[in-house]
Amino acid sequence: MSKNAFVGKLSKKEQEQDYFLDILSHIPNANVVRLTQSFYESFLKQKQKEAGLKLLEASENNALLDMNALIPNVNFCSHKNMQEWQDYYDTLPKMPKYKTGINFLDSVFDGGG
Repeated sequence: MSKNAFVGKLSKKEQEQDYFLDILSHIPNANVVRLTQSFYESFLKQKQKEAGLKLLEASENNALLDMNALIPNVNFCSHKNMQEWQDYYDTLPKMPKYKTGINFLDSVFDGGG
């Protein structure tokens, strides 16, 4: 996007704002990709701080908060118990066993049986 196209989309009032002048005065960085991780981490830290402050405030007021509302788009999933994991592994297809020809390995790892 060219500078003229960018300026043409803004109203006169927006063009007179201080932040618009700041945008024009900065030198563009062509290597934005390497900065995305830093921006993302900064964003997550900011959201974490906001959530922490809300939790502290709720704790001081002796109130309960809905975690899904406090931190949207975070999956608070339930974890499987031991029986559910056992059932899951029992339903997986059995892996074929190949005989290696090395007696020790075949006996220890039940190979080729």
